[in-house]
Amino acid sequence: MRSGVFIGVDLGASLKRKSTGLAYLVEKNGKPRIETRPVHIKSEDELIHSSIANMAENFDSRIVAIDAPLSRPLHGSMRECEKRLRKHGIPCFPSGARW
Repeated sequence: MRSGVFIGVDLGASLKRKSTGLAYLVEKNGKPRIETRPVHIKSEDELIHSSIANMAENFDSRIVAIDAPLSRPLHGSMRECEKRLRKHGIPCFPSGARW
């Protein structure tokens, strides 16, 4: 069993591509390193879940970061889910920010 892994998930919202990108970093000699090329898979819940589980199965600890909001706020710069995350002390970037 290896120590830890950081998995990045970029959910695909494009109607044409409908693909989700996955990549992971592991620590080697005190530095984060990508071991394999990022992969793109079909954006289906079960496939995304099983792909993340497969990437993480050989590690003692796992951190999964999910990006790419699938909607924009109707008013202001923050969606309801972003407001709730912030209330729980979880930092996030507003999806409606103009920067």
